[in-house]
Amino acid sequence: MGRPALDPAIKAARYEAARIEARRLNNGKLLPRRVYATPMPTGKVYIRYEPATGPKVMLRSPIGSAEFYDELSALMRGTARPPVRRAASPPRSAVSQPGTWQALCEEFFESSAFRKYAARCRRVRRRVLERTWSEPIHGQEPNGLRFGAMPVERFRFKAISILKERFARIATVPDEMYPADRRKDRCIPTAPEAGNSVVRYIRAVFEWAKEQHPDAVDGRNWAREVRLYPSSRSGFKVWKAEQCAAYEARHPRGTLARLVYDLAKFSGQRVSDVARLGPHMLDHDYKGR
Repeated sequence: MGRPALDPAIKAARYEAARIEARRLNNGKLLPRRVYATPMPTGKVYIRYEPATGPKVMLRSPIGSAEFYDELSALMRGTARPPVRRAASPPRSAVSQPGTWQALCEEFFESSAFRKYAARCRRVRRRVLERTWSEPIHGQEPNGLRFGAMPVERFRFKAISILKERFARIATVPDEMYPADRRKDRCIPTAPEAGNSVVRYIRAVFEWAKEQHPDAVDGRNWAREVRLYPSSRSGFKVWKAEQCAAYEARHPRGTLARLVYDLAKFSGQRVSDVARLGPHMLDHDYKGR
């Protein structure tokens, strides 16, 4: 199944917000000489330095900070840029309190139920579950209690639903029929699969805890009661014969675009596998065929 399509209204709103911010920076003369803001369809605004000769260079430090001007000065002089100071991650206790959601996850990480997954799958699941620990229980109190310190007896349907919505990044978009009426705005997830993933990973923890700690979870998988966001069923549309003929006429044999097209069409492989295809993958029988 193809990747779920993002709502076009959210895409347009992201890009428009990025264009407004880039226009404000460029037209308001808020950036130094030869530094320009470039909007991206993802909603981000990249700051680039354009020297008189040579390629453009993206500035990585926050605008207006001391690191920003140090990085810009190094680019103007042609010297090596100083390392970017990353924001420190929220502190997390080295030893979790027994009976909390964090302690349950840490015990799950050491279990055979977790080690049965592939290495990459374990890495992704661990990263997502560890991120739930640092999420504040009350969104209006960013410095308050975290879900990692919540007792397992209280980590139920409501807590999992809150995490699902935060991972899915709920956004407010105007209604298509009433765009001017703000009371009819719709709240839709901009990353529904991220919300679904955290629910699935929590389900695996509770499924293991039903056998190891049945009293703590009341013998129930509470994450099973949280509904997932519906996935897009459209996926990638199959090309029609007219579209294939138009592409073949535009890209004749011998071009790189036609090579990729033929490999994908006649092999039926994924894009990531098409990029790896080559003569070394041919398998000959004992007759050399």
